[in-house]
Amino acid sequence: MRKDVTTITLKKKFKDFTGVYSFFPNISITMERTIRHSLLAITIVSTMIGVVSCTNIDCPLDNQVEMVLNFYHFETKKEVALTDTLSVYGIKNDTTQLLFNRAIGQRTIRVPLNVASDRDTLLLRFTSRTETTADTLFVHHIRKSHFESLDCPASVFHTLTNVEWRAHQDRTKLPSVQEVVITNHNVAYENVEHLKVFLRPANQ
Repeated sequence: MRKDVTTITLKKKFKDFTGVYSFFPNISITMERTIRHSLLAITIVSTMIGVVSCTNIDCPLDNQVEMVLNFYHFETKKEVALTDTLSVYGIKNDTTQLLFNRAIGQRTIRVPLNVASDRDTLLLRFTSRTETTADTLFVHHIRKSHFESLDCPASVFHTLTNVEWRAHQDRTKLPSVQEVVITNHNVAYENVEHLKVFLRPANQ
């Protein structure tokens, strides 16, 4: 009598959990357990696939936030390629950090903005075999934290508000900054132009 009660209890539990037993009245307890474990495994695997899929879709692959500077001829307003070497440094208090190293022959460069301050001081150092000069850009911006999802690392976006410049006064044959214009105020993941930098070309 005890064995029959155990069998009825197991069958009742299985019927309540899946509803399968009611269609197979002659199924064995071993088969009941096999079906129950298979359904449980399918449920777990489906849940894991759903979680992984959501995580992979939300996080951007390219999460570099950089300001793009394009160079133009001051008089013709056409794009120009650098004929001398340009290195860009970020200045904060008494420290100098190299942001872009020895660009030559390029029409555009990308530099990160400070995530701890609303003003960047950028030193543009032009170098030839015989001369070195430095121009300075003062970039003002508003920082904003950006989250794609809880599973993705946070980023800092920037809104450009103003830019000033100071060109060197040395009588050299190296380029110098004559004007800077903001063309896109929003610095985020997109690789688009943010600043037009108009240069007085070398030898002028």
